[in-house]
Amino acid sequence: MEKRSRKSVQLILALALLGVLMFGTSGQASAASIIYVKASAAGLNNGTSWANAYQSLQTALGAAVSGQQIWVTAGTYKPDTSDRSQSFNLVTGVAVYGGFGGTETLLSQRNPVVHPTILSGDIGTAILATDNSYHVVRSSGNTDTAVLDGFTITAGY
Repeated sequence: MEKRSRKSVQLILALALLGVLMFGTSGQASAASIIYVKASAAGLNNGTSWANAYQSLQTALGAAVSGQQIWVTAGTYKPDTSDRSQSFNLVTGVAVYGGFGGTETLLSQRNPVVHPTILSGDIGTAILATDNSYHVVRSSGNTDTAVLDGFTITAGY
C-alpha cells in the first residue's frame, strides 16, 4: 500500500510541475504556449505575439503542438483560396480561440460578440454555394482533446 501512495504522490507532483511549467502560477498560459493569428499583422509573421502574429490560421494550425493555444483576432479566415477539399484541421491537444481584438493578454479578455471571428468556406464566387469548401472545419483522430471556441463557422458545401 505504501508503494501505491508514493506513486500517487509522485504522479500528483509531476502533474503539478507540468501545470506550473505550462501556465505559471497565474493560471494564464505562458507566452510560449500561445500562437497568435491576426490577418493584418505586419511583423515577423511567426505567431509569437500580436505584432508578429501569423496572418493565416492554417499556418498556425500547421505549427501547433499539443498543449498550445491559438488565439485568433476578429475577421474572416478561409481554409484555402481555391481548393475545395481543404479545411481547418483541428490538432490533438490544441485549443483554438476566436474573439480577440489583438491586444489581449488574458484569455478572459476576449469577446467573440464584439470581435466576431468567422471561419468561412466561401472560397469561390460570392453567394454561389456550389463552389465553396466541402468542409470548413474537421476534427478527426484527435481523441476529443482539440478545442474550437469563439468562432462562427459558415459557408461550407
